[in-house]
Amino acid sequence: TIGVMKYCRPDDLGEKAPDIARRNLAVPDTGSSDRQGASPQSAPQNDPAALLRTALRQGDVRAVGSLAQTLTGADMESALSVLTELKAGWKMTRTFLSAWADRDPIAAAMWAAACLPKGGDRAFVMRYSLSRWVEKDPQEALSWALALSTELGRDTALNAVFEAWARLAPETAAQELSLVDNFDTRSLAEGMIAYYWARKDIRAATAWACALPVESPGYGYALANILRQIYETEKDGGSAWVRSLPAGYTNNAVLRGIAAFFTGEDSPDAAAEIAGRI
Repeated sequence: TIGVMKYCRPDDLGEKAPDIARRNLAVPDTGSSDRQGASPQSAPQNDPAALLRTALRQGDVRAVGSLAQTLTGADMESALSVLTELKAGWKMTRTFLSAWADRDPIAAAMWAAACLPKGGDRAFVMRYSLSRWVEKDPQEALSWALALSTELGRDTALNAVFEAWARLAPETAAQELSLVDNFDTRSLAEGMIAYYWARKDIRAATAWACALPVESPGYGYALANILRQIYETEKDGGSAWVRSLPAGYTNNAVLRGIAAFFTGEDSPDAAAEIAGRI
């Protein structure tokens, strides 16, 4: 095999990275005889790096995406070098890497973590790649995200995993939250799980959210996101849902979040008004 990243070491993914992290940093060189698609004018047809260089300079989005879906092995390594060398801009960078992620989300996520600088492009590619990875194997994607260091985007990866998993199976995703030790990351995940769970079963989502620690931000995020889901599907259902909540949930932070949905104003007065209706 030929490594996708000759300038990005597998060990950069952390000492605790599972075997899957190291396996997928190498992409088999299956050859290029079956390559189809992109052929930007004036580029040598047997030189993928030159093809990509020309496509990037011409702003040919279709050719850039087509190349990413077909290149493997040494050809992909050369293309990634061109992508980083030219500083192609967010549109072309994301087009290429998301097309790669559609075909090989594991390799794309790992390359983004190890080789892209912190910022919007890395966050976008990791989120997109991990959403595809979760569709294939959510446990494996979670294990990889947990093994990342903070510098390589651990929190971004975990948020992406839980958002994608919550869309597919929120009740299963909720069972894995204890593995997340970062308080803020776990709270955001709780909010996402509640939102997508409420799409399937509002009663079950509410029961789960109300069992979260009242003092945690995740408790407020979860209840507010359930209400958000209700508002998106049934405008008049919010009042009934608020009145159905069990006693003891009405701490100030939660009330203010709920008040913002009802009145558009996040304030103590608005919270008191909502409390008076319950």
